[in-house]
Amino acid sequence: PNPRTPNHTEILPGAGVSPTPAEIGLVKPVATVANLTGIAGTAATVLVLYPSDVSPRPQVSDLNPNAGQVVANLAIVSLAQTGGNSGDVNLFNAVGTIDAILDVAGWFQ
Repeated sequence: PNPRTPNHTEILPGAGVSPTPAEIGLVKPVATVANLTGIAGTAATVLVLYPSDVSPRPQVSDLNPNAGQVVANLAIVSLAQTGGNSGDVNLFNAVGTIDAILDVAGWFQ
């Protein structure tokens, strides 16, 4: 895991990284199913997953871990379909520093 700093958005690769293919035939994946785990943050925070071609960031959360807590949640998130980060997702951390893992379980076309 890599620590996420406060009020920071990180681009995470999606399509083209196992197990999500870049495309099958001419069809690209449009969403992914994954477990998002927050690990021992320094403060209660909000983690948000969203397509990397979306702006502004959605005002909803995928995980709300408390300080020191290790907690996971299943998330279904769209993959970016346009721009230089096509196929990727953003992970935003609101407060404190926290480690996070995104464990992909499947994808949609």
